[in-house]
This record gives sequence, structure tokens and C-alpha cells, in this order.
Amino acid sequence: TSIYDDNLAGEAIIPFLSKEDTRLLNYAVEQAVLIHHEQKSQNQRVHRISISGGYVYEYYSTRLKTVYKIKNKTSAEKTLYLDHPKLAEYKFIEKPVEPEETENYWRFKLTLKPKDAISFKVREERENYSSFYVWNWSRDDIIKKVEFYLEQKFINEQLEIQLKDVGELIGQKNELASKKSKLEEEKYQMTNAQARIRENIKSLGKSSQELSLREKYVKKFGIQEEKFE
Repeated sequence: TSIYDDNLAGEAIIPFLSKEDTRLLNYAVEQAVLIHHEQKSQNQRVHRISISGGYVYEYYSTRLKTVYKIKNKTSAEKTLYLDHPKLAEYKFIEKPVEPEETENYWRFKLTLKPKDAISFKVREERENYSSFYVWNWSRDDIIKKVEFYLEQKFINEQLEIQLKDVGELIGQKNELASKKSKLEEEKYQMTNAQARIRENIKSLGKSSQELSLREKYVKKFGIQEEKFE
């Protein structure tokens, strides 16, 4: 129980402490100090790449900006301990004061003047990446990527040649796949046509007119069979 100016200020349960250990305790809500925070995340441009196992990894930075808008409505000076959550792999690129490190937070100690209103800004950054399987790209995709990588000096001339060779192979592969697809469709259509010719031949009788038509169907079937093979 906390007593301030002979009045009850609040209550808190003290956790287990080791010898010479210190801990801040939240025992009451300060209604006169208002805090509002905003957070924005933004991805930066690719700054390096790596290639392994047919995959291209493009690395970029993600920047996180947190703004704490703090207002002291009292006529007294206040000491504020601001706990900023620790985020995995993020590192500070801007912090107004050096924080104390706790298990889950970065703790900033601030002094608020009477009737003071401030903006406390923290900027953090981490490296992320996107991965792409080269063989899922088209030839044009690779050419565009190579031009970008060269412009940014991510690759040398040897790797440029290798990637362009891959691009040409992908172009040939896609062209062959397109031809294969067309041939398979043509084969499917011919199979159906041959089935219809067989049915027509079976339905014909032995009149001279039907024999002539049978000969026509057999000839057509033979032409299709050669093409089919």
C-alpha cells in the first residue's frame, strides 16, 4: 500500500526479489499525465541480394517509427518511466535518451515540466528479405532484374552473364512448354476425331455409295494416324 500526503495512492503486490535487486512497481494510475502513441512501419529499397539453390534473396530494411505524445496536465514536475516493448531483431537508429534494458522492455526515464507537452520519437530498424525461385520467372523478368542488380552494383559481370544465360534457358523452356501444350491439345482433338471416324465407318452398309464414303473415311483416318504418330 502506498501513502502520499497522508492519502492512499494505490496498491501493488511486490514480486520475489533477489538480493540487491530493484523493481519498479505500478501501484496507481496517474490521471494527470496523458500518453498517446502512434506507430508506423515502412519498407526501404532493396540494398543487397544473395543467390543460392535457385533462389534469389532480396534484402531490405523495415523501419519502425513510434511517437509517444505525452502531456503533463499538472503544475508539478513529473518523472516518467516509459516502457517501450522490445521487438525481435530491431535495433535503434534514433532514440532521444539512452534507455535502461529490462527483460521485455526498453525503459526511458523522462522529466516532464509542469504543463509540458512533448513528442518522444523512437526509430528502429531490422533487415528483412523476400525470396524468389528463379525458374518461376520469365525471361523478361530476369532481364529486368539483372538490369536493376547491375545498376545497384549488387552483381558483377560474371554473374550478369550467368543470369542472362538462365534467362535464355527459361525463355526456351517456356517456348517448348507452349508448343507441347498446343500439340497435346491437337492430339486430344485428333483422338476425338478418330473416334468419330470409327463410329461412322461402323455405321456404313455395303452399297456403292457407302463403300465410296467408307474409302474416304479410311483415307482420312490414315492421314490423321500418320500425323498422330
